[in-house]
Amino acid sequence: STQSTWESKMMLLIVVAALAAGGSAGTVTIDWTDVLAHSRTIPTLQVVANPVLNPKTSPIAQRAFEHLALLDAELVRYVPCFPYPRVGVAELDPPNARTRTTSWDFSGIAPQLELFLDATVRRGRSAIPNFSTQPTWMYNTSSWDYPSDPNVVDWNYPRGNQRANTTQLLADYYARLLTWYTRGVMTDEFGHQIGGGPRAPLTHWEVFNEPQGCHGLDVAGYTLQYDAIVTRIRRDVDPQTKFVGLALEQQSDNYAWMEYFMNASNHAPGVPLDIVSFHYYAIGTSRENTSTYEDFFAQADTYLQNMKSFAALRDRMSPRTMLSCDEMGVILPNDNDPGAAIPPPVYWVASSGYFAYMYGHAATIGIEILGESQFAGCPAIPEWGIASAQYPSVSMINWTTGVGNARFWTLKLLLDETEPGDIYVSTTASPDLSGDLFAQAFQGRDGRRKLLLVNKKQNGLTFTVAGAAGGVMQTIDEGSGEGPATHTQLTADSITLARFAVAIVLLPGTQ
Repeated sequence: STQSTWESKMMLLIVVAALAAGGSAGTVTIDWTDVLAHSRTIPTLQVVANPVLNPKTSPIAQRAFEHLALLDAELVRYVPCFPYPRVGVAELDPPNARTRTTSWDFSGIAPQLELFLDATVRRGRSAIPNFSTQPTWMYNTSSWDYPSDPNVVDWNYPRGNQRANTTQLLADYYARLLTWYTRGVMTDEFGHQIGGGPRAPLTHWEVFNEPQGCHGLDVAGYTLQYDAIVTRIRRDVDPQTKFVGLALEQQSDNYAWMEYFMNASNHAPGVPLDIVSFHYYAIGTSRENTSTYEDFFAQADTYLQNMKSFAALRDRMSPRTMLSCDEMGVILPNDNDPGAAIPPPVYWVASSGYFAYMYGHAATIGIEILGESQFAGCPAIPEWGIASAQYPSVSMINWTTGVGNARFWTLKLLLDETEPGDIYVSTTASPDLSGDLFAQAFQGRDGRRKLLLVNKKQNGLTFTVAGAAGGVMQTIDEGSGEGPATHTQLTADSITLARFAVAIVLLPGTQ
């Protein structure tokens, strides 16, 4: 009839209008009887030492490290980044046999390291230090110059390939460095004692960072140096230390490096294969066009296939070895260029959603550690003596205040609401939501049932979850700003997420 035709047209218009406004008639279905995995995944982060964290020159350093302590994370990775040689290298010049003196100097290293330890290890939390930058003078180069200012970058500091005694020099260097770190004092090449060390426990140590091609290394050369350094640290520093190997930059040869490295026959007898690490960043195509942020999730889907292959390789070759993606983030184009546009606030939300999305998948794949990168970055801030940018788009804090942004608070949400031992179950979004919404339900060891949600789109989403009414939803979005997740008491099964929002719903009856 004419009436029914008119009503049908009006209903269609209402649905189209709702969808244009971000609405949806979609549903999320949970099957608590269909277990996908028991999670082993620990969410954590990487702290890269750089000028914005230098308490001698940065007015926000102290507050930033107070925020790091607030996370209360385990296995926090600490990397003095190679462009700042005075922050990452303790012996910048070779020993002088004529004067029997050395260049050991921790004055550029200690300020940030001490604040990091105060925020982590001295509060009973574990850390994974990685002084990855090797002294350049140990390689076959006639020049190993470096800036005198710890805040000045030198992207070309690592140079030269190994010579006959490089591996021995590296083993000696790291044994002395970590003796200073753990015992507070070490003995240099001429028998002089150098003190002032932090006396911190060394539960973990990572050997180098993104070594592919650095100083001419191939995987066989890296493995030989790894074995020598690990053997020496276990002998001279602490035999109980666990070691992280590889720290691979995302390249096409990652699988081949892992396959070689996880083959125990390629190592010296007794060398442990505790943890193998790798890195992944989604690469943005625009700093300010928010529609391009949706591509972070498409890139993630591609890389998740690599993570699955790494997990299968580990299960086949070295089942007791843990896998760690200890650098995970988004890098926007032209990030270190002077004058690069500061991304809009929603970018930090989208980037945080990308990390939560990867975390939800890593838990079902069997990745043990997922580290958000990086705690602090910044553009150039000349008034603070920061002449060069340090990847501002990966920062988890506001570099002008030291307060956490959405990336920080999403990690805090995951740390508070998830843990190894959570049981992940089958969770299905209806077809009209499948490309827009990530939903993953899990049950904690305490029996509480929760639902992790990520809106992968720049439009809002509304959908239903049967039985959600009466639950509590914690949300990170533009509305939560630079603060913790907002709490909403759900009065109906309908849930609305703003663009790129992250949420965890504590379902009713399990609070």
